[in-house]
Amino acid sequence: VFTADEEAGSALGSKWMAAEGYLHGDAAIIGEPCGVLSEWENIGVVSRGGLLFNIHVKGTQMHSSVSDRFDPVNATVEMAWLIQRMHAQMKDYLTYRPHHLGGLGPTVNVGVLAEAGVYYGVYPGNAWFGCDIRLVPGMTPESVTADLERFLDDAMAANPRLQAELEIIGGIEATEIPFDHPVVNALQHASSHVLGRRLEPAIFPGATDAYSFQATAGIPSVAAFGPGYLPRAHSPNEHLSAGGVYEASRIYALAALKYLTE
Repeated sequence: VFTADEEAGSALGSKWMAAEGYLHGDAAIIGEPCGVLSEWENIGVVSRGGLLFNIHVKGTQMHSSVSDRFDPVNATVEMAWLIQRMHAQMKDYLTYRPHHLGGLGPTVNVGVLAEAGVYYGVYPGNAWFGCDIRLVPGMTPESVTADLERFLDDAMAANPRLQAELEIIGGIEATEIPFDHPVVNALQHASSHVLGRRLEPAIFPGATDAYSFQATAGIPSVAAFGPGYLPRAHSPNEHLSAGGVYEASRIYALAALKYLTE
């Protein structure tokens, strides 16, 4: 299955296909790159979820030539203050348990997008910035939203000039498949033959289409098992090696044969 729109939440891809009943199968393997430091590091049996959100900051929009004669609120300055505070403190507000597989917790990415002001001569009355938080199993978009609201309440109490509102863009929970699921065993068998070493279950740091396949379509899914390096994704030089693609084709074929004959 080839899908689209995965970076934007898969509303036009696997999410739509799953909701419309077009995804069928006994198991699925998502071909995300399972390497972080080296290619073919492990089998991603867990994928973290994600929550995407914006925070809007209000200020006093006016002619900038007289800003020193009043006490206006600069939305850009207050946004910068809030970004620094969120970067330093937000993870401490999150309610979660580190996953037993490697102890991985959530990741907070502050200011992945930002915009402020109108033009020269206009004192900034509005600003906003976007963030994403990667969720581990047990966290939900609703629980993280509550944590965010608590953080913003405390921030506004600490800074009376700050007026901030939370806008949730979307979110999904993490997915997980049992370590001893037949499709995991099949991948371990196939990778041992092709790569000459046994790969162990691990957590994939990002979110993948596994949520659509597993949570919506009910298909047990390996969240990430494919060629490439995850840090290279989204970079100017994003690519896969020809050797990695060749190895993937052999592993997938052997894994399918193993899974379907046992």
